[in-house]
Amino acid sequence: MTSTRTRTLAAAALVATLAVGATACGGGKSTGGQGQAEGGAPTKAAAGNPAPAQSPVDVTPVGFLQQVTKKTSEQKSAKITEEIKTQNGDITAAGPVSWASGMQGSMTIQMPMLAEKLGTDGAVDAVYLPDAMYMNMHMPQSMVDQMGGKHWFKYAYADLAKLMGPAGASLKNGLTNADPVTAVQNMIASNQVTKVGPDSVDGTPATHYTADLTLDQLSGQGSSLTPDQVSGLRQQLQSQGISKAHYDVWVSDQGLLLKQESKSETANGPIDMSATYSDYGVAVTAQAPAADDTLDFAQLIQQNGGLGGGLGSGLSGGPGGGSAAS
Repeated sequence: MTSTRTRTLAAAALVATLAVGATACGGGKSTGGQGQAEGGAPTKAAAGNPAPAQSPVDVTPVGFLQQVTKKTSEQKSAKITEEIKTQNGDITAAGPVSWASGMQGSMTIQMPMLAEKLGTDGAVDAVYLPDAMYMNMHMPQSMVDQMGGKHWFKYAYADLAKLMGPAGASLKNGLTNADPVTAVQNMIASNQVTKVGPDSVDGTPATHYTADLTLDQLSGQGSSLTPDQVSGLRQQLQSQGISKAHYDVWVSDQGLLLKQESKSETANGPIDMSATYSDYGVAVTAQAPAADDTLDFAQLIQQNGGLGGGLGSGLSGGPGGGSAAS
């Protein structure tokens, strides 16, 4: 039987890695291009150099962001760098990710709180596939021995709702219907978008937009979002205890998302998130680790009678934290 310490580590990393995945490619069905890739296969964008978006001078901020949603979704992949700040610690991550058919990709995540609390080196190797994600948390050998010599945990998305309730169901939807433009959709739904003006992201010319959102503002009025999309956004925020959020996005001259930031007030405290996007159309290959080196997290919990401390307690401000920024 594995120790409580091992189960706590697995739960803590689950919460953090879900947050990373949801921030990188938050939920929301893309209405963009065609040609989805199969799980584990290399995927590349259909459009390498999209035509410039209509000038933001010629359309309203909401109208321009609607173009951004479509053009970014059509690209299907990018290199992503992100940072999540909570009252319990910071998380950083980087790697190539595809959203052609659910979220696929490999990311290297740094979680210093794991090193401090559970004796790891703080690094996590994460693999995201359409039906599950896998994590190697660089555990001490004593913990690897307790897992029968296995180094990877498997977290099937179908188990998230059972383990985490409504927040898990929301995250499952976000990771199986991945798209990086949910923050943009949230801004559109607020109908309160402000154009800040010209800026740059890592030397690339950009236009900066900002919006504040509360549940009361979430109407979708004046936007292309359907009532079902607005309802889904509302349910996502409610399941994570989000009361209000502030969003900033930076968009290239081609209408592609270059950077997003959000500051959210949640039931578990404030969460600040940012993600930058580059190399749109990059080829992405993600494969599951060997089955004989993998331990199923849901089976681990069933065999050991629960988590004994709550899923993700004391780590990242709640299991739904990541989607707020997406």
